[in-house]
Order: sequence, then structure tokens, then C-alpha cells
Amino acid sequence: MRMCNWGNMRHRFIGDRKISLLLFGLVILLMVGTYPTAWAKSGNISGHVIDKETGEPVIGASIQIMGTQMGGMADLDGNFMVQRIPGGTYTVMVSAVGYSKVEVSEVAVQPDNSTRLEITLEPQAMEGKKITVTARALENTEANLLRQRQKSVTISDAISAEAISRSGSGDAADALERVTGASVVDGSFVVVRGLGGRYGNAKINGSVIPTPDPDGRAVPMDLFPTSMLDNITVEKTFSPDKPGNFSGGSVDLNTKSLPEELTLSFSTSVKYNPESNLRDDFLAAPRSSTDWMGFDDGMREIPELLDSDQNIGVSPGEAQYNPEAAYRLDTLASQLKSTWEPKSRPSPLNQSYSFTFGNNYLLLDRPLGVLASLSYSTDYSFYNDGHISRYSRPGAGGTALTAETDLTDIRGKEEVLWGGLVSASYPLHPNHKFTGQFVYNRQGSQSARYLTGEVNESGFTGNRRFETRTIEYVEQSVRSFQLRGEHFLAPFRVDWNGAVTRSDRSEPDVRDFSNDYAINETINEYGDTTYDTTYGISTNQYDSPSHYFRDVEENNDEVNGKVSFPLGRLNGREIKFTTGLSYLENKRDFSQLRIQYNENPGLLFGWDGDADYFYSDEYNGIVDSTITIQVRDTVYFIDVPPYYVLDTLGFDTFRNYNIGAYIIRNDQAGSTFSGEQKVFAWFGMTELDLLPKLKFVGGARYEVTDMSITSAFFETDTTGPRADLINVKDWLPSASLTYGLTERMNIRMAYGRTLARPTIRELSPMFTYEFVKGFIYLGNPDLKRTLIDNLDFRWEWFTGPGEILAVSGFYKYFADPIEKAIVSDHFQIKYQNVDHAVVYGLELEARENLGFLGNLWRNFNVEGNFTWAKSEVKIPDYELRKRRDHDPNASDTRPLNGQSPYIVNLNLNYNNHGSGTDATLLYGVFGKRLSEVSEGGVPDVFEQPRPDLDFTLSQRIMGGLKFKLGIGNILDSKVKKTIEFKDVEYVVQEYSRGRSISMGLSYTL
Repeated sequence: MRMCNWGNMRHRFIGDRKISLLLFGLVILLMVGTYPTAWAKSGNISGHVIDKETGEPVIGASIQIMGTQMGGMADLDGNFMVQRIPGGTYTVMVSAVGYSKVEVSEVAVQPDNSTRLEITLEPQAMEGKKITVTARALENTEANLLRQRQKSVTISDAISAEAISRSGSGDAADALERVTGASVVDGSFVVVRGLGGRYGNAKINGSVIPTPDPDGRAVPMDLFPTSMLDNITVEKTFSPDKPGNFSGGSVDLNTKSLPEELTLSFSTSVKYNPESNLRDDFLAAPRSSTDWMGFDDGMREIPELLDSDQNIGVSPGEAQYNPEAAYRLDTLASQLKSTWEPKSRPSPLNQSYSFTFGNNYLLLDRPLGVLASLSYSTDYSFYNDGHISRYSRPGAGGTALTAETDLTDIRGKEEVLWGGLVSASYPLHPNHKFTGQFVYNRQGSQSARYLTGEVNESGFTGNRRFETRTIEYVEQSVRSFQLRGEHFLAPFRVDWNGAVTRSDRSEPDVRDFSNDYAINETINEYGDTTYDTTYGISTNQYDSPSHYFRDVEENNDEVNGKVSFPLGRLNGREIKFTTGLSYLENKRDFSQLRIQYNENPGLLFGWDGDADYFYSDEYNGIVDSTITIQVRDTVYFIDVPPYYVLDTLGFDTFRNYNIGAYIIRNDQAGSTFSGEQKVFAWFGMTELDLLPKLKFVGGARYEVTDMSITSAFFETDTTGPRADLINVKDWLPSASLTYGLTERMNIRMAYGRTLARPTIRELSPMFTYEFVKGFIYLGNPDLKRTLIDNLDFRWEWFTGPGEILAVSGFYKYFADPIEKAIVSDHFQIKYQNVDHAVVYGLELEARENLGFLGNLWRNFNVEGNFTWAKSEVKIPDYELRKRRDHDPNASDTRPLNGQSPYIVNLNLNYNNHGSGTDATLLYGVFGKRLSEVSEGGVPDVFEQPRPDLDFTLSQRIMGGLKFKLGIGNILDSKVKKTIEFKDVEYVVQEYSRGRSISMGLSYTL
């Protein structure tokens, strides 16, 4: 696999550009197709029919519009639609074999609109009983999610599009911070119940999302705009019909559902943060012409000569007297861009736009639902008050840590995020439905960073200081095509789906330049003081200036199928059995190239610290040359340009080339590899009522895992470059009990065994270097998968529509968990299995309308959740010895990385449907969480609590037009990471985020 080959990059760019044009074209095409429906003079009645006791859809329920010949039948999901009904008021009759009939009166039908009903049928042994109710439209989507949760076979939590809108969240990562037990690390990665990364999984409409993250398994949730989502569900317990590779939470992003009538919406907003926007000193790097679309146009590509040549290093010694070698060195050194210094430029306001269109058409007298959605946003973030330090332990008897580095930190980041969704659903028959969907999301971000300060290490004596600059561009995308089928062949229900999902991440030409400098003070004979700054590059103290190129591509091909059917009856209730197969093939290609600059020390004399000038043509490659002429016993030296040709008249001559900066390719054997993971699974699951109010769901899942890597690191004369690293077979049992204390109150208990596999990156033997902190991360081909036993308990009381009180408890035991462990005193961190880990905790949740306080409070709603969690993981032996060298009483356990001891979310909402006013005050905070394990016996680094207080307001202006206002980070809390030693707090990293204010308009047809 070639590194950042421009042909491949151009192909990918053109392909992605075609995707974006296709999405825009489909939206326009669908809009044009709305004409016949949009101007029709009739309306629709649609709805959902479910069993009152089980919550299951009533397939085949008959719907009749009384007084007409019109009617329909409920489909596989219990949904129905009767179209082209003249405007008026009707009575709807709903019936099914084995259920009491229901008449819904006063159903108003308006032209060009759809009236939606929620029908609950009660099982009835004696036919003929009839129930009459008044029509009620399903409006509260939070209530809908809670109803689904009440009937779910697993313990789960969810957040709806309605709640997401109230929170003002722009992407899925922001939205997930409001879910009970969830927090977000680094603005992207979700941690549920203190478990993230390998202990969670992410899905989109039930299909697993491959991660573009080069170092971990977690999917960056900020890749998904909330404008394309209907809801986000987090399953916290395992059932055999779901993949078994999670423990904390399985996050499912559910995209917008297909409409039952014409839907058209548009929104736009701007955001201002004085720390980041409308500044003239925003730190940035050169842009390419397509950065605004999240693509690099080739400006940052690796030159073809460097990409194709595996041995680009030419030593100055070889080139000094060899013209061919000298000119080759000179040609190679001039290939890369010379821009190393971040520049200041103005920053605009943050902006976002979203557009959604959907409609329902009649095709062969069956409803064809279509939906298209597009969104685009830009975000600028900046701080110039950052601080980064690294510390070492004192010697015996020392009472304070020593700061090895103490640096100021300035960083600017520009981010573009856009995404599109196209989906369609068509029922060939009420018992047979097909759904297809394509989702595409792309993010491009550019960051520029400058750090400078003191370094307390050998070589930095006196007044010498350190400075470093990093320029980085990252583009990543996720695309998924899904096809699903649902069939009812009495008594069998068959569901299947197939998905092809691709993710990629490219980091073209990340540049890192470090140097040191000293400010020298001189006082002359007259007492005048002058200051002179001298600059140096000491590669024995820090890395040489380098260009990094990295590409990651991960692909999932997934097929799932299951069959559900009744086995008989017990206690008058049906016993349901479900069995199925699934196959997931995951492939990852990784390549990394580092091109390093070495320099002639003589060049440093007179250098003024300008990094761009230092690596310009004047200093790169051949700087100058000298021709030596020897006449008898006399030697003459003549300085001439490198390409100057001199007629020597037959005298003995030779040329000496003076070499400046030159490049070498600094690769390792495992820096390019391909990995493959295949998981085949079979499951069987039974659902039955042991007692009238006691439901049992249980079974087992059998998973076969095969993981292998192809890398030059493994290459031998006998085996070649491929290594089969993991080949295991696992039985994953599961059992849950749900006892209905009342119709609205449940007690749940669940047990499940799950697993966590190492990532392909963790299994690969390569190492990666982390800028600024200097850590080297090593892979480990000997890793084993982790087995996890999970116990859960929940009491839940659905006190009213959209209201709930719940208490949950959980306990998890991990055998052979994978942890980052320090393996040397040279900042080397390796992935390895440790003996065991334990996580346990408690969750409290409440959502209530305050109308019980009086009529003045009926529009107020309060919501809150609290999570307390504790984790303990066994510290690896080497690390424990280092800790006890300094503290003989040091504990042999520590928390899991990213785990917070508590999480609190509170919000107060005012919602007046009459006036169209919706205002929400939101507060959230997490307890200090382990951020990184320190080296050399230094205490670990913890991220400190960061309370967030936000306010959102939505006001209907007229019709479907709304004004939105948002105020973020009202408390102006900072990001802060610290170490505690001898009751003293040492700041490791700190920077401001700033307050923000946003305003926007939205319109819904």
C-alpha cells in the first residue's frame, strides 16, 4: 500500500465530490416530484397499532373508515396509512382477531395533511367487545421513546430529536452528554458508565460503524450532525440478538424516519465566541482551495518522488564529493513545502445550515416513502491562554514535583462538518417491506499550535528555552449503504439487513518543528543593555523537524438475519423464540510515513529563528560548492555556484559540495499494515411470561472471531508477512427478568456475558509518537480478548406521558482487560492484558411535569440524572514497582481511563404550545476522571470537573417559522488537567473555552 499516493487521493476526492453532487441532485429531484401530492385536495390517516400488554405491533390489524369504503391494514411494524380521504371528521374502526375492537371518534382530516393515531388493542377472549376513544395525535416524541423503553427487552436509555433540539446540540457527541450515565471525552468519544473505547460500540440504524480513529476503537461522535437524527438509543444490557462486543453501552444512531406526508424544513444559525470568532490573531495554517468542503485539494500531498522512492536518504558525506549523489540530495530536499510557521488571520463567525425534505407517494397503490437531508457547519475554536507542563518525581525525601517542561500554549482550529442522508421505503405488501438508505458524513479540520517555555533537562542549562510548532490537517468520513427487509409469513417473522460501511481518515503532511533559543543580555561600557537572541536545533533533546503522512481506512461488510416464531403458550401467553445468524468482516489498512530533516550544524550560525526561512531553498540541499585546483604543490580554492562549469585547462581539479538541510525517510517495519477481523455468530433467544406479570428473556450467542495482520514486521522466509493473532470461539449467555408491579412500573434484573476485542492497531507491533508530551505507544501482537460478566438492576416508574422515575444499579467483572502500561523509563507505553478489573455503580433518573404544583407550573418540566460509578483495575507489575519505589504504600489498583466517579445532568424546561415558546436551562458536570497514566512513578493525571451551564430558547414567529437563541458555557469553565502530590495541585494542561451566543432561524412546512 502506497502512502498518500496522489492518484488515490484524487480518486477519493473526485468520488466524494460526486457523492455530494448526487445528494444535492436527489433532494431537488424529490422536491420536483412532490407536485401531485402537495396540491392534492385530500388528506391521510396514519397510525400505529400495538398490543396493550406486550407493546408488540399487531400485524394485519384491520382499519376501516366508517361510512366509507376506505380502509387499510397494519404492516409488520403495526403501522398503517389510509390515503386520499376527503376533508372532514370520521370515526375509525380498528380490529384484529383475538382483540377487542376499538372505535376512534372525531378524527379530523384536513387537505394536504396527515392525522396520526396511536391505537392500543386489548387481548380479548370473547369477541364483540368494543371500546370507543377520542382521536389523539402522537406529538410527544420523548413520550414515544419512553413507551418503547417500557416494553424493551433490554435496559436502555435514549434521547429524542425533540430533546436534542432543546439542548442546542449540533452533533451526536454533544447530545450524548445528556444521556444518563454518559459523558464525552475530548469532545468526540463517548464513555458510558465509565467505559469507553473498546468497551462500547457504535451503530447507525443497527449496523456497526467502523472507526476512522487511528489508535482506538471508539467512533468519534462529532462526525454525525444531529439534524439527520430522529433519536439516539444507548443499550446498557446485552441480549443474544445483538453483537456481544460491548459492556458500557451500545450506541445506536437512528436517522430520520420516513415521512407520511410532505415534510420540508430548513434551519440556519450563527454562533459567536469572543475567544474564537472575529479575531485578527487567530492562529492558522495555509488553506487549500477545497478545505471549505472538508477535502484537501492536493496541496498537502506527498510528492510522487518521495512516495515512490523507498530509500530517499542520501548522506552529506556521500554527497560531498559525488555530483550525482549531491544533485539527488538537492532534488529530494526541495520536494516538500517550506511552510512551518503558523500564521495569524481573521476568524469569522461559526455557521450551520440544514435542510430536510420528505414525502410519501403512491406507487402501484402502495405508499413509497422518501427522505433526503443535508447539513453543513463550520466551527472555529481558539485559545491563547493555554498551559502545558510535565513533571518528574523528587528524589528520596523530596516534597515537591519538579517541572521538566513548563510551556505556554496557543492553538487555533478550523472545522468543517457536513453530511447527507437519502432513504426510501416501499411495502410490496402489508407483510413485506423493503428499506434502503445511504448516509454520508465528512469532517475536515485544520489546527495550528505554538508552544514555548522552560525545559528543566540536561542541555537546557542557563537561560535556554524551548519552542515548537505543529501544523495539522485531518479529513475523515463515514459512509454507509444499508438495505433491510421485513417479512411476515404466518407464523414466522423474518428480518434481515445488509450494510456496507466505510470510514477513512487522512492526515496529509502534519508538520512538527522544534528548536531552542537563548536571550543573551549584554551591558556595554556606557551601561546600555542590549539583548541578543541565539537559536539552535538540538535533535538529541527533542525530535528533528519532520513531515508526517498517515492514512487509515476501515471497512465493514455486514449481514444479519433472524426468524421469530411462537413455540406455544404458557400461562395463556405466547412463547416467542428468535434465532438468527450474522457475519461481520472488518478490514483496516494503515500506513504511516515520517520524513525527517537533518541539518548541517554550521547552518545554525546566524539563523534568526524563522523556521520557514531556515528550510527555504537557500538552506536546503546544496548550499554552495568549492572547486579545488592543484597546480604542482599549490592548492587553490574557488567558491562557485553549484552548477558552475569551469575549464580547468588540464589541471587536477575536484568539487566539494557544501550541504545544508537534507531529508531522510524515517520508517519502521510495521508502519504500513493491513488487518482483518471476521466475526461469525449464531444466536437463540426465548421470550416468555413465567407468571402473568413476570417476563423472561434469555438465550445465548455463539461468536467465532478470527483476527490477522499482514505486515512487513511479521515477514519470514517460511510464513510470509501474515500473522494470525486471535482465533477464538465464545459462548455469550444472557438472561433477564422483568416484573410488572403495575401497568406503569417495572423491576428489571439482567445478566449477560460480553467481550472486548483488541483493535488491529493495538495488535500491530508498530509504534506511534505523540506530539508535545513525547510518549511512544507500542502495539502488542500477544494481546488476548477480554471477557466481561455484567449484572444489572433497574426499578422504573412511568408516572405519565414523557415522565419517569428510575433507579439502576450495575456490576461488571473484567477478565484480562487491556490497559496502557508503562514499560520503560523512556516514555514507552504498551498495550497489555492485566489480571482483572471491576466496575460498579448506581444511576438515578427523573423526568416530571411540574403541573402538580398548580396551573401556573403546567408548562414547566424538570429532568435530571445522576450517575455514581467506581472502577478498579489491577496495575501492571512494572508500573507498580515504579510507584512503590517512591511510595511503598501505593495502591495496586487505579480507576479505568476516562471513568468519572459521578455525572450530573439537570435541566428545567418551559414549553408553551399555545405561544410557541420553548426555553431550557441545562446544567451538567462530571467528577474528576483519569486522563492519562503518568510515567516514572509520578501520580496519574486527572481531568478536573468542568461544570457547564447552557440556555436555549425557541420562539414560534408565525406558521412554521421559529427563532432560536442559545448561550453556551455561561459559567466560562476551563479545561483543566492536574496531578495531586503531597496535597498540592500541579497543573498539567489548562485552557479556556469561552462563552458563546448563537442565533438562528428554522422553518418547517
